[in-house]
Amino acid sequence: MFNPSTIQTCLSGLIGFRQHYNNSYDRYDADIVASAAGLYIDSSAHSLLTIENIAAIAENFSKTDVSVYSAVTTYAIGDIVKEGVVIYESLVAANLNNLPSTSVAQWLPTNLLSAYLRRLVKGSSLNLFNKVFAQKKLYEVAKTLLTDTALYDGVGNLARKIAKLSRFVGFRITPNFKDTVINVSWAGFQFDTINPDFKLYVYHSSQHEPLQEIDLVLTKAISFEWKELQTLLSLKYSTSEYNTKGYFYIGYYEDDLLGQAIWKEQSFSGAACASCNNLDSYLWRQWNKYFSIQSIYVEEAWLDGDRNLFVEEKAIELGNQNWGMNLKLQVQCDVSDVICRSKMAFGDALVKQVVHDLLRDMAYSMRDNPKKEKVAQLAHYALENKENHTKGAIKELEDAIKNVSFDLSSMNNVCLPCNDAGRGVTISSVF
Repeated sequence: MFNPSTIQTCLSGLIGFRQHYNNSYDRYDADIVASAAGLYIDSSAHSLLTIENIAAIAENFSKTDVSVYSAVTTYAIGDIVKEGVVIYESLVAANLNNLPSTSVAQWLPTNLLSAYLRRLVKGSSLNLFNKVFAQKKLYEVAKTLLTDTALYDGVGNLARKIAKLSRFVGFRITPNFKDTVINVSWAGFQFDTINPDFKLYVYHSSQHEPLQEIDLVLTKAISFEWKELQTLLSLKYSTSEYNTKGYFYIGYYEDDLLGQAIWKEQSFSGAACASCNNLDSYLWRQWNKYFSIQSIYVEEAWLDGDRNLFVEEKAIELGNQNWGMNLKLQVQCDVSDVICRSKMAFGDALVKQVVHDLLRDMAYSMRDNPKKEKVAQLAHYALENKENHTKGAIKELEDAIKNVSFDLSSMNNVCLPCNDAGRGVTISSVF
C-alpha cells in the first residue's frame, strides 16, 4: 500500500513553476515556485506552458464566486474561502472556527491561480505514483501481511467486573518493523451497561496531544459488541508525523464509562496453551510477529486534565487483563516512506507528469474563448505528436517513468521480495 497524503506531502516542493512577470495575472505563491530538485515548469518545459495559455484554460477566476469564511463551517484540506478581499486555502482537515487572518497554521493566504496549480501538482503526484506503482510492480512489496485478525477469542466472565478507579486503561502497541502500518479496523467491547457516548483515545509516545479521539455508540449491555471503525486507525512504525520507534496507546478513561467492564483473563505475552484455547494460540502466532501488545493502566494522579498524553513512566503493566476490549487488526507493507526517502529520483518524471496533465487540461478545457480553441488544438497535437515521429508528451512521460530508479533494500525483510533457493532467504535491491 501507499498513503496518498504522504506521497503528496513529500513530493510537494520537489519541482516548481518558474515565476512569471506578466502583471495581468496574479503572481505565483512562494510554495509554487519552490523547487528542491531545481526543476521548473515554464515554456522551456514545453512551449505551450506560458502563463497566458495556462490562464486561458484554467477556471475563469474573474467569475469565480469564492465562499465567505464561516466560523461554523468545518473545512477540509484544500478548501478555499475569502475573508474580506483576501483568499485563503485550508491547510488542515477538520478546520473549524479558526479565523484565516489570524490562524497561520490552519490557513494559507493565496490566489486562485496558485490554488489551481497547487491542486494540479497534487493530482499529478498521485497520477505519477499510480503509474510507477503499476509499472515497477510494487504490489510485490506493498503487500498485505495480516488480514483482519482479532487479538484473542472468547468473551469475559460475567461474574467478574473491573472496578473503576478513575484510571486510563488500555493497550500499549509496539510495531516490530519499519515500513509497515498496523490498521485497526474493528474495536470490540464488553461492558455491563450501554454506552451511547463512548470515546476511544489513541496516543503516540512522542506526541503530547491524542492522535485520535474516536466516538462510538455502544448499544449492548453484557453481550460482546464489535464496532467497525469508519476510518481505519493507522499505526505506523515511522512517519513524518511523529517519532520513530515509539509506543501507541489505545484505551479509554474509566470516568467516562457508564457501568463497568467485564473482565476476561487474557495474556498477550505468549501463545496460549494449545489444549486450553487452540484458536487463541493460532491468533497470537498470526499477529505477534508484526507487533507486541501489553495491557496497561495509568492511575488518576498521573493523568493530564486536558486528556493529553499521561506520564508514560507511570504506566502499570498487567499480564492478564483485557479491560473489556478486543481489536481486529491488519498489517500491510507501506512503501510511502521509501518513496519519500528517494523522492529526488522522481523529479524528472514529475515534471513530465505535470506537463502531460497541463496539456491534457488545455486539450479538454471547457472554457469558451478564442485563445482556448487554438491552444486546445495545439495541446492535442503536443500530447501525441505522431506525424513527425518525435516524442509527444505521453511518450516522454512513459520513458521518464521507465527511467525512475530507487533502492528498496532499506525496507524490512518481511516486505521485500525474496528468493528461497533452499539455502535460506536472499534479500537484494530490486531497482
